[in-house]
Parts: sequence; structure tokens; C-alpha cells
Amino acid sequence: MMRSAVDGAVPVRCSVCDGTLTMRFRDALDPESKQKFDILACTVCGLGHTSPVPADISAYYSSSYHGSRHSVTAQYCAMRRARLVFRSGCRVGRVLDIGCGDCAFLGELRRRGFDPVGIELGTNVAALHAKFCVRERLDEIAHLSPFAAVTLWHSLEHFGDPRQVLLQARALMQADGVLAIAVPNADGWQARVYGPRWFHLDVPRHLHHFCVPALVRLIGDTGFVIERLYHVEFEYDLFGWIQSAIDCVVPESRVLFHKLTGKPSGNQWVATSFGLLAVMAPIGVAATVGGAWAGSGGTIIAIARSRV
Repeated sequence: MMRSAVDGAVPVRCSVCDGTLTMRFRDALDPESKQKFDILACTVCGLGHTSPVPADISAYYSSSYHGSRHSVTAQYCAMRRARLVFRSGCRVGRVLDIGCGDCAFLGELRRRGFDPVGIELGTNVAALHAKFCVRERLDEIAHLSPFAAVTLWHSLEHFGDPRQVLLQARALMQADGVLAIAVPNADGWQARVYGPRWFHLDVPRHLHHFCVPALVRLIGDTGFVIERLYHVEFEYDLFGWIQSAIDCVVPESRVLFHKLTGKPSGNQWVATSFGLLAVMAPIGVAATVGGAWAGSGGTIIAIARSRV
């Protein structure tokens, strides 16, 4: 594999608590670039760090990265996330979604009467702006603050400095603003079972790999108080069990994921992947429910409020 082609810095201290880093495991494969990366873990809070950090991370985001991320579950996912914001006490106002992707969540917010604003990097920003207020940087939407809520649905792990992102988010929020974060749980059952083959590891696009202690510490240190923690996003967790298991059997990675989301992929292993889907689906459902019950699911969702 093209490990030597990765040009970037090796993290030396934890991004959350400045603790020392040790090797968690080596040679996690990026199925897109075919390069390998190590995962270093903080000895204090447990936060995982992708190593090395590519000098140009944008090169690892293909033109098909965004869009159809949840396939037929897209609307359900957007509705569930909007309900979480609503139940947190945020019922009206302007909401900022950092990492808004294909804007499905922004559309659901608008349907519920919110005024949605998005942040997203990439070539699709201009097209998205035709329907929503979407910008590439936080300083471009500062004039629209304060926001009643700021959300980061599986985007915080993509940032090189998650602490700075949350500090910037807090500065843009109203005094009692709501913060909603979802990240993959790098210490959950899924991550432990599959290790470097875990589907939701997604190196090097995921620069950080959160566990509950690391996320809780980061949120508290940046001026927020956690009101509720959830340990599952059902469709996200379920697919993680299924695709990770398939990737342990099928030589070509992510065949099922690419097929379901309309992304380019070979057809050699499609039938095998769908056959394994039928086998793994009931096992994945049981594992997802069990992980959520045990507080060790594939996802951590934190609902917090700005500390007054």
C-alpha cells in the first residue's frame, strides 16, 4: 500500500487535553486512496488521532463524497435530528449546521419553521446556496448571529482543531443556545470488534476518533453544559455493523455502501455483499440494540447548552 505517499504531520499531543499519545493500532486502510494510517490514542482522555495528518486533506474528499449519504433513510435521519433540536427546547429561530452536506437537515429545519444556515466545504457549495444560505467558513456567517442552536452531525471528527471549532460556535450562539453533536464512538462495541477495519473509522477524513470521556471533556472545556447523551443513531449504527463485517470477508471495501448510495464501484462483489447483508442484518439489529442499552453504541450524540 502507498503509505510512503502520505505527506503530513504526525500528532504529538492530544487535541482536547494536551495529553501524550500512544499507538492504538497501525495501518488502518483508506479504501478510497488505498493509503494506510495509524491511530494514536491519548493516554488521558482516550481521544484517537489519525496519523499522519495529510498536508492537503481536501484531496481525500472525492466529488461524490457528499449526497445520498443515507440513501433511503435520508429523510428519516433529518427528521430525527430535527426532533432532537426541538426537544432540547429550541423551538424557533436561526440554526447553524456545521457540515451540512447535501442540506437534507437544513430542509427539514425550514419545514419546521426554523431559519437554517449551513457551513460546508467543497465544490457543491455554490449549488447549495441557490436553495439555502450555505457558506464555507464560519467568519462568513458571523453577521447572522446569534444562533439559537448550532449542530454538528458527524462533522466535528473531520476538523483538525475541534476545540477551536466549538469555541467559535459558542461565540456565535445566543446566551442559552443549544449545541448538538454526533460523532462515531471509537470506544463502542463496533469499534472494538472491528478495530482498523471499522467502517466508521474513515481515515484520513476523520482526523479525530471520539470516545465519551474525550467528547464530554471537550464540550465542558469550551463553555457548554451537557444536558443529555445518547448512544445510538439506529441506521448509522446498524449499517456500521453490516458493512464492517462485509469488509472483513470481501476483498473490495465498501461495495454495499457504494451501491446503496449511488457511488462508483465495481460489480464483482455486489451479489456477495447483498448475500452477507441478509445474514448480517438480524445480527446487526441485535448488536445495535445491545450497544445502545449498554451505552456502547456506534454513535455518541451530545445535547448541550451554552454555560451562562
